[in-house]
Amino acid sequence: MLAITDESDLSPTGVVNNGSGTLINTGLGRFLVTNDHVYQAFQNRHDARRVKLLMSAKDAFIDISDQPLVDRDPDFDLAVLRISEDLVDFHGKTYSPWPSWPSPRPEEGMGVYVYGYPKLGREILEGSLGIRTALVNMKVASVGERHFILADVDNDLESTTPTGAKKLTSLGGMSGSAVYVLTHSKDDMFLGGFMCQANSLGIIVAYADRIRADGTMNRS
Repeated sequence: MLAITDESDLSPTGVVNNGSGTLINTGLGRFLVTNDHVYQAFQNRHDARRVKLLMSAKDAFIDISDQPLVDRDPDFDLAVLRISEDLVDFHGKTYSPWPSWPSPRPEEGMGVYVYGYPKLGREILEGSLGIRTALVNMKVASVGERHFILADVDNDLESTTPTGAKKLTSLGGMSGSAVYVLTHSKDDMFLGGFMCQANSLGIIVAYADRIRADGTMNRS
C-alpha cells in the first residue's frame, strides 16, 4: 500500500488516500512502480499542505516522500521511483525478480491476477492502521497500443479477501497494483502490467514493457 498521510497527523486517521505499488527487480535496477496519477495525487496534496507518501512494510509504514523519481508518463499512467535498497531490506520487504526484462505482452483470453490494496481494506485499529490485500482473477478482454483491458468475459469473476474483511465492492485504492498474467500452459506467470483504473468496461492496465530495465520510460 502507498498511503498519502497528513504530516500533522501520522496516526491511522491521518491517511487521506491510498494507492498500490509494486517493487520490481529488472536485473539492471530495483524500483517501485505505481500509477502516475497516484504519484500526482501525492504531489498535489504536498503542494497544498504538508503530506507524506508512505509505503507499507512488514511491521510499519516507510516514509518514501523524498525517494527519487526515475521517470513518469501520464499517457501510460506510470511512475517509477528508486527506493533505497537498505530501506527496503531493513523493513523486510523484497523486490519481485524476473528472469528477463521486459516481460512479454499478454494476449487476449489469458487469465490474470490483480494484486493490490483497496481502500475498503483499510481499517483503523488501536494505535495502528490495518490493511488487507485483495486478489482479483479475470481475463484479458482486449489489447491495445497503450493499455490492455481486463474483464469478466466468462462470467466467472473471482475476488479473494481475507476472512472478516469487507466485501470488495470497489477497486478504489488498487491503482498501481501488479497484474500477473498466466501463460498458456498455466504453469507459470509473468508481470504483464500495472492496473490504472476500473470502469464499466473493466480494468485498464498499463503494459510493464513501457518501463525499461533502467527504470526509464519506453515511449516509442
